Amino acid sequence: MNNRKTASTAFVLTLTALFCGFTQVNCNAQSTLGRISKAVRKSSSPDKPKSSKSKPKPKPKRKSDSESESKSKLARSKQDRRDDRTERTDRKQKSQQNLGSRIAELIFFAPTTAYADPFIQPVFDLTTQPVILPITQAAYVPLQQTPVVAEPVAVQDVANHSIVQSPDTLSPITIEETIGRDWFYETASKVWATVGSDFDNITAGGIGLNLQVPGSIGLDGSVVTLRESVDDIRNHLWIGDVNLVYELLTAGNLRGRVGIGVNWLNDALGTEAGVNLTASFDLRLTNRLLLAAEGDLGNLGDADFFHGRVNFAFRFDACEWLLGLDHFNVGGAEVNNVFTGLQFRF
Repeated sequence: MNNRKTASTAFVLTLTALFCGFTQVNCNAQSTLGRISKAVRKSSSPDKPKSSKSKPKPKPKRKSDSESESKSKLARSKQDRRDDRTERTDRKQKSQQNLGSRIAELIFFAPTTAYADPFIQPVFDLTTQPVILPITQAAYVPLQQTPVVAEPVAVQDVANHSIVQSPDTLSPITIEETIGRDWFYETASKVWATVGSDFDNITAGGIGLNLQVPGSIGLDGSVVTLRESVDDIRNHLWIGDVNLVYELLTAGNLRGRVGIGVNWLNDALGTEAGVNLTASFDLRLTNRLLLAAEGDLGNLGDADFFHGRVNFAFRFDACEWLLGLDHFNVGGAEVNNVFTGLQFRF
């Protein structure tokens, strides 16, 4: 009997442990994007509860204090009335003094003004006949243009035979400059779109644009959305960046860029941003196969941020097929994503 109780107890404990372990796995699986949202908002804390201490009530005034205060107020009011009467008397005296000074000013008269003799401007007599001076006009003699006679051009061929052609029949020679043209250097700008998954609970999709002047500055930006689905729980967020880049390496089959910009994260709780440093390169392995890599390092809100991307590009006539890996690390929460997509160069 005791053996049966022991076996049943061990079976119940085993089921409990398995259930707890399964619950823990589900919690970890469904909290990947939740940990990212919490990591970028470490400094945000709930409002502190209000203190339950009440303010001390003022002590009631005694009767003697109120009587003394009323007497002092009465004395102050009498003194104020005396001061007002004194001030009105002073103002009245000052106004009478000012009136007497203004009346005294009217006694003075303005001195007489001496006027000078009028100035008479002489007027010229315009009734006399004007004098007309003759104007000598130079005669215009058109120049005679001497016709230019084109001389025949003699072209010496390989057999030393002279071929005479008129200048009117000569046609310009057009030489197509195709030496040194290469699509790897001429198509520095590109746009791409990808979809991917971590083969567990997270799916991803993204787009990106790189406007680049060969050997000079450019603008780089991308947006990636991550969606997590576990049982009945749905969670998603957006991660993007915008950078000002400079192409400092163009040697052989290698092109490299560095830049600085901002990155941002948006989810159901709001938007957080941070500073971003980026570096990337494109390596041409063959005329149809390329290897590209990119790295972003910075912060998102209160969390450190790192993004790494490596992909192969198989070139066709009009586009490139991408196959690669994305890695995100935000405050210790990691997401690895295998993606595929298309890329266009222009």
